[in-house]
Amino acid sequence: MLADVKGSSINNVPLVFKKSKPYMVQIGKNKGREYKCVNVIGITDNEKVWLLGIATQDILEGCSDTNLIMIAENTTKTGFYGASELIDLPDEWSDLKKLCLEKSTPL
Repeated sequence: MLADVKGSSINNVPLVFKKSKPYMVQIGKNKGREYKCVNVIGITDNEKVWLLGIATQDILEGCSDTNLIMIAENTTKTGFYGASELIDLPDEWSDLKKLCLEKSTPL
């Protein structure tokens, strides 16, 4: 896994984990290393999906607020409000994979 994908419907905030899920690299030069993955943030109107950009762990922590969620029982997630802080998505899949790995946080 290179990234989590988090989204919401229009007029709602995406719910993100307070701390990114860790993942273990399965192949390549970083095989066996563990990272906290980035999040790709998107919104939908139930017909289309717009991918807004990439949130690193720092962006997730700096642009989230538990006051933005309505379900108090969910203590692992928080509302994300930092669309203006997101990193632009590259045009090519190979560039996206590289960027996600570069922006993930090693454990």
